Amino acid sequence: MRLKTAIDAMSSPTPKPDQPPVSGQLCLGDVTVDLARRKVLRGSEEESLTSIEAKLLSYLAGRLGQVVTKADLYTDVWGYSATTISRAAEKAIVRLRKKIEARPDDPEYLLT
Repeated sequence: MRLKTAIDAMSSPTPKPDQPPVSGQLCLGDVTVDLARRKVLRGSEEESLTSIEAKLLSYLAGRLGQVVTKADLYTDVWGYSATTISRAAEKAIVRLRKKIEARPDDPEYLLT
């Protein structure tokens, strides 16, 4: 999974694998994500992010252009063992796509 490099927010040209999560705002086309407040703003509509959605998005934004494995997500975002079998990551990605993507079924930012 990776967050498309088109995010024009706090990104370094070549992210490092151990780069810390992003904590400010992300601009995704007409959507602004305020990670500190855990809010998604599309036009005048505001929607909340769960703590895990904000943590996941922050984690992926800190690794722009990199492939992140499910094992990475489970270890670094959820704190699970890398051998954990769960659908938590997939479910969280689906929820995030509905909140930040113009067309969740044809994502532009959260690619798997």
